Amino acid sequence: MIIACTYDLISQSIFPHFGRSLYFFVYDSDAKQAIIMDSQGKSHADLVPVLTDANVNVLLCGGIGSHAIALLNQAHIEVVPGVTGPVEKAIDDYIAGKLKPNMSMVHECSHH
Repeated sequence: MIIACTYDLISQSIFPHFGRSLYFFVYDSDAKQAIIMDSQGKSHADLVPVLTDANVNVLLCGGIGSHAIALLNQAHIEVVPGVTGPVEKAIDDYIAGKLKPNMSMVHECSHH
């Protein structure tokens, strides 16, 4: 399974806004390897192909729009919104089944 997290490079934590994330922390749970992936200057809906090209199965993020969730789900990417804190803890919690989505972090937006 490949898990991507919106990523704040400085704090090494979940970046709070999917559509403005400059980086993704991408973890392959089978290979037990992680990389930091550049968003290639893309934002919002244009990030979906970036994640599908990386074979991402799950996205852990802070805030995200409902339109972006729909597009990610259509690409067969599970979205877990409302995540905060260090990315490695978020990934460990997700794998352990302890991470729950915070739907209050899903918003309607006019970016699309």
